[in-house]
Amino acid sequence: MTTIPHPRFRIPVLGDVIGLDWTTPTQHEARVARELGGVYERRLGGSSMVVVGAADAAEQACDETTFSRILPGPGLYLRELAPTGLFTVRSSDPAWSQVRTALQPAFTQEAMRRYHAGMATVIDEMVEHLRGRAGERVSTHDLMTRLTLEIIAIAGFGYRSAGFDVPVDADQYLRAIATVLEWSSKEPNRLPLVGRIGAGARRADAFAALDAVQAPLIELVARRRRDGDTDTPDLLSALIPTDLPDAVLVDQAVTFIIAGHETTAALLEVALFYATEDPARQGPLRADAPDGAPAQSRYEDIARHRATGRFLRECLRLVPSLPGFFRIATADTRLGDYAIRRGTVAFVLALAAQRDRAAWGDDADVFDPEHFARGRRLGFYRPFGTGPRDCIGRAFATHEATFALARLTSAFDITDPDGGPLELVERATLRPARREVVFTPR
Repeated sequence: MTTIPHPRFRIPVLGDVIGLDWTTPTQHEARVARELGGVYERRLGGSSMVVVGAADAAEQACDETTFSRILPGPGLYLRELAPTGLFTVRSSDPAWSQVRTALQPAFTQEAMRRYHAGMATVIDEMVEHLRGRAGERVSTHDLMTRLTLEIIAIAGFGYRSAGFDVPVDADQYLRAIATVLEWSSKEPNRLPLVGRIGAGARRADAFAALDAVQAPLIELVARRRRDGDTDTPDLLSALIPTDLPDAVLVDQAVTFIIAGHETTAALLEVALFYATEDPARQGPLRADAPDGAPAQSRYEDIARHRATGRFLRECLRLVPSLPGFFRIATADTRLGDYAIRRGTVAFVLALAAQRDRAAWGDDADVFDPEHFARGRRLGFYRPFGTGPRDCIGRAFATHEATFALARLTSAFDITDPDGGPLELVERATLRPARREVVFTPR
């Protein structure tokens, strides 16, 4: 039997702790995956997992006949915060199938048409805000955070947040969300034993932040239940008629508020990086919309922005907002060249597998939307997860991101006065480090 490789300097009890990068763990693991051939074992204390960064092995790990979903690491910490949320709830919990079934109609084309109007309102406000800041440096982190939070707030729950004039760092609600995300991301990556120091205080801070995130959502759910409001064209209307407890509905609201804005904001920040790294890339996006992508764009118009769609898919290929997902072997099987026993946990590192040269070619690390040209064979590509628990909101996020990027590139010339390489921050998602760009009206 071929032995699965592991990082150098494994030591008794602690395992593979030497050489770990606790600040940017998934980016570090992607580099290790390339060094060790795409599949390797990582042991930490008494636990172990197989990291999968090779495309062929990643495809095997997505086979529902031999693998299924598992939620260790950051997912377990998020489950503490929202135990019945659509992402965190156990598949064996009846709440999962009830919520998933109730929400399916909320993501149909008919539903998306309703959300489109709310998206248009928010995107138009963003454009007007940027016209008023013509020539100024604008934080892409603040702008995209604000945009996606406003969109999920209006489309998901029929209310508006603070608007584009309030800096993110001055918004207590967004600061609470950041605390929740950072706790769930950093806590499972702390050193064994040493990481317990201060854990209680950090946990208390995270739950205090969660209370701040939940408070307006608890009030909203109670009011909508009391009024019997199922007519508001939002996601919550799909859940109000169910007999699910209010606490379950609040967990869904927390999940959509946090995940629904964070992941799409990350994607749009990456898109702005690649659009400004080489401003010539903005040309094909504008050519997508000869009419200038007017504010009156209809729902049907967004799907016609094919170059924009390829551009965003390439962003997700190179920098998936969620860098990977966990699987567990349900039978003795194989991952690449290695025999895997039932019960083995595998971390499918999309950040690495989606750049595998064996699957994507020698230019796998190069930004090129033509990787998604029609007729080309695609390599491993699962930025939204896999199986029955993949992201239910992928159509919503794709429509939102396409609409926003098309509108921005048609209305403005976008430049980055500082330039520099793409640096990524990890807090359950991969997001660019803060950058500032200039929007010049066209």
